[in-house]
Amino acid sequence: MNKKLLPPLLIACLAFALRLAYLAWFVGPDYRPEFDAREYNDIAVSLATGRGFALADGTPTAIRPPLFPLLLAGVYRMAGTDNYMAALIVQALIGAGITVAVFAVGRHFGTAVGATAALIAATYPLLIFAGGSLLTEPLFILLTTLAMNTALAGTRQPSVARGLWLGLWLGLAGLARPNGLLLAFFLLGWLLLAGQGDRRRRFGMAIGATVIIALVTLPWVIRNYLVLRAFIPSTTMGGAVLFGAYNERILNEPALHGDWVSPCEVPGAGWTCALDEVARDAAWRELGMAFIRDHLADLPKLIWWRFVKFWHLYPFTHGFPANVGFFYYVAVALLAVGGAWAQRRSWRQSGVLLAAIACFMTTALVFWGGFRMRAPAEPALIVLAAAAPVALWRNRRLQRRKFGETADL
Repeated sequence: MNKKLLPPLLIACLAFALRLAYLAWFVGPDYRPEFDAREYNDIAVSLATGRGFALADGTPTAIRPPLFPLLLAGVYRMAGTDNYMAALIVQALIGAGITVAVFAVGRHFGTAVGATAALIAATYPLLIFAGGSLLTEPLFILLTTLAMNTALAGTRQPSVARGLWLGLWLGLAGLARPNGLLLAFFLLGWLLLAGQGDRRRRFGMAIGATVIIALVTLPWVIRNYLVLRAFIPSTTMGGAVLFGAYNERILNEPALHGDWVSPCEVPGAGWTCALDEVARDAAWRELGMAFIRDHLADLPKLIWWRFVKFWHLYPFTHGFPANVGFFYYVAVALLAVGGAWAQRRSWRQSGVLLAAIACFMTTALVFWGGFRMRAPAEPALIVLAAAAPVALWRNRRLQRRKFGETADL
C-alpha cells in the first residue's frame, strides 16, 4: 500500500468507528425516521418496491431531490425496507468518506494540513450528528467537498478534464440538495476570476463543468415535466422554503427569528395545503414574495437574525450551552479565522474554501439559518482551522532554526 494513503485511511477507520458508536449509544435500534427523514424514507420505500418516485400514498412527487432517495432505495433493496440501521450504517460510511475528501482538500495546503483537517472531521461532533438520521446532509457534504477538491486543483492547473469532474460533483450535489446548483456559480465564478493558468483553459474548464451539470440534471427535469407537467429543475420545495421563511410568525415570534416554519402553520394560509403539489408550490412562492414586497423595511432585521442563527451565535444570548459539539464548533470557527489569515498568500486556493462558505451562508441569509444550512460549509471551515495550528508549528520551527543559526554565530 502507498504510504501516503495510510494516514487518511486510518483516520477514515476512526471516523467510521466513532459514527458506529454514536449510532449504538445515542440513536439505537429503535430509530424511526421523522419529519424530513420520513419523506426521504417514504420515497425510497416506494422506489425499492417498484412504485416509482412517489410519496407513501403513491402520489408522484418532486418534493425532494432524487439522489438520496435513490441511494436509500438501493440499501432497502438489499437489506429490507424497514432496515433503518443498515441505512444509518451507510450514512456512517459516507461520513468516513467525508474525512478522506477533507484530507484531499487540505492537502492542497500541505500534507500536514490535510491530515489535521481529516482528524478534526473524523472527530467533529456536528458531522457525526449529521449522519444520525436519514437526511441528505452526509451525501451532500461529501459531494460538495469533492467539488471543492477538484476546484482547488483546477485553480492551479485548469483543464477540460477537471471541468468534467467538477461538473459531475456539482451536478450530483444539485440532485442531493437544491443549493448544490448555487455552489456551481460560486466555484466556477472564482475559477474564472482568480484561477491561474491560461484564460482559455479556465473558460474551457467552466464550460465543461456546465455541460456536465446540465447532462446530469436533465433526466430529473425531463421526468418532472412528463410526470408533473411542470418545469422543475430541482424540487417543489422552493415555495415552501420561501414562504416558510417570510411570514408573520417568523417576523413576530422571537423563538422563530432566523428560522423556518411550515407554511401550513402560518395563519391564513391553511387553504394552500389542500392544493396539489405543483399548485401549492406556486401559491407559497407567491405568498412569500408578497410578504417580502410588503415588508421591505424588515429585511435587514430578518437577514441579521439568519446570520446569527447560521453562525450559531444565539447560545451566547440564550444561556451558555453544556454541549461538547458547540464548544468544538466554536474552536473550529475561531481557528478558521486564523487559518484564513495564515493562508492569505495562497488566496487563490483559500478563496475556493471561502467561496463555498459564502455560498451556503448566502443561502441561509436569503432563506433560513441553522445547522443544516451551515453543515455543507463545515469541511471548508475545518480545513481553514487545520491551517492555523500547522502554520503556528511551522513558524515556531522556523524561529528555532533561526535562533540556532544565531547561536552558532
